Amino acid sequence: RRILFVHVDGDGFVERVRVDMEKFATEYLIENIYQKYHIPQTVSIIQGEVDKIGMSPKLSSKMKKIIKELYQIPWIEPASHTLSHPFIWEKVMNPNNKLTKQYHLALPNYYFSLEKETKGSIEFALSFAPKYKRQEKILFWSGDCIPTKEVLAFVEKNGILAMNGGDTTIQKSDPWLGHTRPFGIQREDYWQVYTAQQNENVYTNEWTNSFWGYRNVIETFKMTDKPRRFKPINIYYHLYSGSRVASLKALDEVYSWAVKQKTSKLYASQYIKKARGFYRTAIAKVDGGYEIRNSGYLRTVRFDKKVIVDIERSQGVAGYIYDANRTYITLDRSKKYKIVSNPLESETLVPNITRLKPNSVPYLIDSNGWVEKFTHNSREYNFHLKSNISIEANFYIPSSCRVDFLQNYFENGEFTPEQRRQSHPISSSVKDKNRLSIISNKKGIAVAFQCK
Repeated sequence: RRILFVHVDGDGFVERVRVDMEKFATEYLIENIYQKYHIPQTVSIIQGEVDKIGMSPKLSSKMKKIIKELYQIPWIEPASHTLSHPFIWEKVMNPNNKLTKQYHLALPNYYFSLEKETKGSIEFALSFAPKYKRQEKILFWSGDCIPTKEVLAFVEKNGILAMNGGDTTIQKSDPWLGHTRPFGIQREDYWQVYTAQQNENVYTNEWTNSFWGYRNVIETFKMTDKPRRFKPINIYYHLYSGSRVASLKALDEVYSWAVKQKTSKLYASQYIKKARGFYRTAIAKVDGGYEIRNSGYLRTVRFDKKVIVDIERSQGVAGYIYDANRTYITLDRSKKYKIVSNPLESETLVPNITRLKPNSVPYLIDSNGWVEKFTHNSREYNFHLKSNISIEANFYIPSSCRVDFLQNYFENGEFTPEQRRQSHPISSSVKDKNRLSIISNKKGIAVAFQCK
């Protein structure tokens, strides 16, 4: 499934709502967006906007209460948008430059510190979040979003997941692939991960008019999916979008469209790891197919033709699905994979897959989550699936196979007889011919098939 993720730059926390001047924009977003759409979302703050050392010390206490409320929402992931929002990273990194407010927010007694802008501001943001949300250190680049090699080296050394930059803005009024950017860019020895699409600032003429303009990003979402999928769906905006009725309605329209799509919903931290994994994946052609090695976060491979995968002879391959004349192959987290195609299939495009012998083993067709582990032994096939939300999954089941058991929770390791005796029913499962559809109210399932 296509990836959907949401990430929010922290600009405009202090903005007042035009129709209710007693409230901050972030409060309106909590009430009208975050409490309405229960999907993974990563929301950042700018320390210099909300902290007492920043621009609005008298409002800091109130803003901190709102931040704590925001990060208590289960599906909100905390992140930082720096301390002072550097506008030009190369300039602030140059010790010979006299820093003025043209290079960063006008914070009292400010001096540039790379550690405070990155690591320190992240620690500040995480201090408002529950402990279980403090595992990932996330930073969204500010200003020109062009960090230098030294900055990228620092964040990587400190285990920081960073993203922003890139200008994917393709629309019907400007339908050129040149407006579609890559997943990232290499800056000497380091990779910078780009956003998938641009934010509302671009669609509202730099936030000067047409405040409803962000709804046009739906065109960008569609045009980066068909006829060829180039990008995930990335809802990306600033906190100040909650300050106006028109921009809030545009956001609601974008969210409403996005959640109706068939997607795999991720946090920004998960997407960043996948994007990094894309640039650190090695593929080699071997006898019978391909060998792939990566970090284990990138778990989908696309072939621009129809391929029938030999699940039995492949390694780390849990399933596949066709979309037009393309094949999306699902991998587990094992980091080392071998994809072997059906020997009856040639290297050429297969126009009619019904004439080919289908797989005689069960496999995953699609899911709104991901495969943690897939094992098979003595005609028994075990799947561990996880998701950020209530899990959905569709499996192909040959007539010679049956469902051995389903469990509504996830555990590492192999399935045991004791696990099979336990009763943890799936919320809903429907078998239709050779297809098993599962809907669970949990975020993880274990499924086993026994075949003759």
